[in-house]
Amino acid sequence: MSTTAMNSTLGRLRTRVMGRAAVVVAAVVCAVTGWAVLHLLLRVDLLVKTGSSPASVGWVGVVLTAQLAACAGWASMGLIERRRCHSRRPWTALALAVLTVSLLGPLEAASVAAGVGLLCLHLVVGLTIILGLRRTAC
Repeated sequence: MSTTAMNSTLGRLRTRVMGRAAVVVAAVVCAVTGWAVLHLLLRVDLLVKTGSSPASVGWVGVVLTAQLAACAGWASMGLIERRRCHSRRPWTALALAVLTVSLLGPLEAASVAAGVGLLCLHLVVGLTIILGLRRTAC
């Protein structure tokens, strides 16, 4: 492989990695912003039913969940890219299926307002991840 070809390949890889890292950051920023709007501005208590007493959804949980979801999306895209040359369509189908299943979570909210708020958080973070990582697929 020539030096020019290697530099070109490394450049594309670096661009892809930086783009995917930016998606992880964007997902976390969207999650925290959404949580802040719901909790601090709209005064929605984001409570979910957990056995005997409801649990509050705090900003730390929102950050960790968004980061975990984005990293899982990145990892699953990497696995699909190892198997297929064109990974955009199958990865998008997988990601939309995961987002759809995740929308069942807000059904366990303690109130309608909390359920709608959590549903919005799921959609904002999920679509940020899907649309962002989809652009970086090979």
